[in-house]
Amino acid sequence: MIRMKKNLILAFFTFILLIKILHGTTNYLIPIGHDTVFIRLDRINIITDPNWNSKDLFLHRLTPPPFPLTNLPSVDLVLISHGHFDHFDLETIKGIHKKNRNVRILLPKKLGYILKKSGITNYRECLSDEEIRFRDLFIRTFQAKHDGRRFLIDNTSLSLMYLIKGSRSIFFTGDTGYTNLFPVIGRNEKIDIAMIMIGQWSHMPNPVRSRHLQSDESVRVFKELKAKFMLPVHYDTFPLGYGTGISSLELLLRTAESNKLRERIWTKPFGTQIIIK
Repeated sequence: MIRMKKNLILAFFTFILLIKILHGTTNYLIPIGHDTVFIRLDRINIITDPNWNSKDLFLHRLTPPPFPLTNLPSVDLVLISHGHFDHFDLETIKGIHKKNRNVRILLPKKLGYILKKSGITNYRECLSDEEIRFRDLFIRTFQAKHDGRRFLIDNTSLSLMYLIKGSRSIFFTGDTGYTNLFPVIGRNEKIDIAMIMIGQWSHMPNPVRSRHLQSDESVRVFKELKAKFMLPVHYDTFPLGYGTGISSLELLLRTAESNKLRERIWTKPFGTQIIIK
């Protein structure tokens, strides 16, 4: 009898949670792979650096997306961190735009021409240290330490990090090396979730090494941002940031364990819905 009551209570709360999700009142994240994360925040659908492509120029994808692009809910806002092909995948953006012609796209300065050539005009080119309002959200931009040029001949190397501020606040690093900006952001902003790139770059020459966070550095950034939780990104999708021996994720978790932060780092499989409480 007691067990039956417990099962009924569990079923009731599961039903309530499902109703909230279906009616859009629940905030959640779904990691897709690489730097692509679907975010549902305050009834607004957001996606970061969307990429459903099977390859990045000459690099073939190691892990396929957890579901086809056609199954992705309609997106309201796209955030592009920089111009590299693995972060700014035009074919994926075209697919998102096809489903919602009013989708708004934020991207670094001087990259909008790529969208314009494809007939996509509802975008805004951003500089660092801007704050943009989108419905009931505020999006703040920060300068990343990364060369984000689309091509070698481009006259821009601007890469951006984003802070999404609503009923919860979510920080997205994109690609970046370590910068003294992180502790400043941590002092001035309240961050609930930090989506931070990880990887192994110590074997790579500069400037590649200095423009990407190593997994142990990512833990330092997490601490300096003073975020409640961390969602690691930029791993196990394309053959980038791979060292020898220990994996990028294992290095992250070992470092987090030694800093007593393991329980605050989310390492769910790609495609998992993570409820933001």
